[in-house]
Amino acid sequence: MQKKTLINYWNNFYKEKKKFKESSFARFVIKKIRAKKQKDRLIDIGCGNGRDSIFFNKKRFKVTAIDISKKAIKKNSLYENEDLNFINFDIEKNTMDKKFDFIYCRFFLHTINNYGENKLLNLIKKIKKKQTLIFFEFRNIKDEIFKKKKKLKHNEIVEFEKGHYRRIIDPKIFIKKFERTIGCKYIYLKSSKNLSIYKRDNPNLSRIIFKV
Repeated sequence: MQKKTLINYWNNFYKEKKKFKESSFARFVIKKIRAKKQKDRLIDIGCGNGRDSIFFNKKRFKVTAIDISKKAIKKNSLYENEDLNFINFDIEKNTMDKKFDFIYCRFFLHTINNYGENKLLNLIKKIKKKQTLIFFEFRNIKDEIFKKKKKLKHNEIVEFEKGHYRRIIDPKIFIKKFERTIGCKYIYLKSSKNLSIYKRDNPNLSRIIFKV
């Protein structure tokens, strides 16, 4: 998958998309954490249309939201304030020096290839603090989408529409890699359906929480 094709896909995807209510995963996460008076820092990696970033900001978090799509960031910038910042960011090229109390990554892991995953973990190593909580949600190997597709190297799949990239994620393999790379342990894992139903789509998802 060429990077330009991937970026064009997401720019077109977010071109006409409107704001939606926050995701069920964001509501799940907010039950696990509470912002302190000094406003804990949270980064939303792969923020998309920004709905979860806005939700966390309303819950008194200081939010940095990043995405590779310039179209998405341009639209999201209308909602910026002193505690909510949207940044056009490519994890394979960009880096940052800020540290975060919470790292949030929903539906992003299976949209990047193995190289991108390694870059993501390197980024997390740089921006984590002691006691940082890291939250992931993604479609896993039991999801119906992936059962019907031919697996390529690193479980990569190109499907659906032109330029739409997906990669199958085995949560157990990912946990081992993450713990080995970041040097922390997972404290929560759940894999099932009925976690994020949208119209007729009821994906098999994995939710993982790591604590540094």
